[in-house]
Amino acid sequence: MSGHIRYLSILHSHVFPSHDNPRDYVVVNGVRCKPPAYYDTLFEKENPGVFSELVARRELDTELLKRYDPAEFWPSRMAAKEGVQLARANQLKRSSV
Repeated sequence: MSGHIRYLSILHSHVFPSHDNPRDYVVVNGVRCKPPAYYDTLFEKENPGVFSELVARRELDTELLKRYDPAEFWPSRMAAKEGVQLARANQLKRSSV
């Protein structure tokens, strides 16, 4: 089994431990992250009803966050967060192929 396929199978088992109660996150280097969009597409094909509930929960979580901490969504704050992410991305070391 190639490294890429092994990675995908491990990631799939972490994202969807059971189809009855899917998690909406993966843990990468100790940090909870949203699963790749590829898995949303797969999960939507396998379980469209459960996926629509998952999307509704994401939207509700976003709305609750906007109500709880509206300052996080001000344009100036969003621009600052984008600048931080770009700076972090520029710090990453990439190997040349």
